[in-house]
Formats: sequence, structure tokens, C-alpha cells
Amino acid sequence: MNKNIPEIAGKIWAVIKKNKFVMIVLAIGLVLILLPTGSRSDKIEAQAEETPSVSFSLSEQEERIAAALSKIEGAGQVAVVLTLKSGAEQILATDESSSSSARGEGESAENSMETKSTTVIVSAGSSVENPVTLKTLYPEYLGALVVCAGADNPTVKYQLIQAVAGLTGLGTDKIVVTKMNES
Repeated sequence: MNKNIPEIAGKIWAVIKKNKFVMIVLAIGLVLILLPTGSRSDKIEAQAEETPSVSFSLSEQEERIAAALSKIEGAGQVAVVLTLKSGAEQILATDESSSSSARGEGESAENSMETKSTTVIVSAGSSVENPVTLKTLYPEYLGALVVCAGADNPTVKYQLIQAVAGLTGLGTDKIVVTKMNES
């Protein structure tokens, strides 16, 4: 048994010497495979940051606009009510495949075309799957109501209308500014 070990080691050493470049590449590959590249939670967090999500809150938007409008000189306290024509929407990537078939011969032949559409999903691990978003459509506003203490001043009213039009994309005819009840 002791005589076989040096003989086997000599054969292994001869194979290694003969194929030293292949062995070096294999050793480097093994090291790269075994190196840690970050924890699983880091990968999931990075995936979540990369994926844009549609997070639109009408009440938050109203509050943000009201806070900005209240800073206009003479406006005073401001409340904003917005109405939406349509909500936020994501357009997802789809994979479409079509197939056609023909039945019969001559004049009685029937051709049929079938199209299948599936949403493209990207997998980032065993439990994280996200659809591929091509475009995000943000809500379209229908109208706005601004109630404020300084609405009786025509200059303030004009500034409020212009500000809301700029923030929402509404025409000035779709924005109503009225005086706030002081009680």
C-alpha cells in the first residue's frame, strides 16, 4: 500500500505537468465560482431598486400641490381637490407568436390564424419574478378645485390657476379657484 502512493502521486504529477495550463484555468474558474458575490438580500434590494413601480397616490399629490400653492404670496391656507380621467398604468412587454393553418383543398379551403400573447417575465432568483415594463403612463387629470383664503385677490387667483395648470397639465378652463370659508 505504501508503495502504491508514491507511484500514484507521480502519475498525478505527470498529468498536472503535462496539462498545466488547463489545470491553471480550472483552478481559476473554481476560485471564481466559490467567491461570494454578495448576500441574497442585497441582490433582492438591488432588483427592487431597478424595477420602477407605479406608485401614485391622489391624496399625496393633492397635499403636495396644496403645500406648494400655500407658499404663493397672499394665498394663505390652501386645499386642493383633483379628479382623474384615468389612473396610473404600466405597459408591459409581451411576447407574441402567431400560427396559421389551412384546412381543405381548392375553393373550400379554410385558413385560420391564431395569435398568442404572453407577458415577458424576468426572474431574479428562485422567488423573485418581475414583468418587463416598457412604459409607465401616469394619471391624466380631468379637473381641479382650489379653495384658499386669498382667492378674492385677482392676482393671487391668476397665480394659483397658472401654478395648477403647470403642475397638472390641465387647461385653465378646467381649474376652479374659490375663496375659503373663514369660519
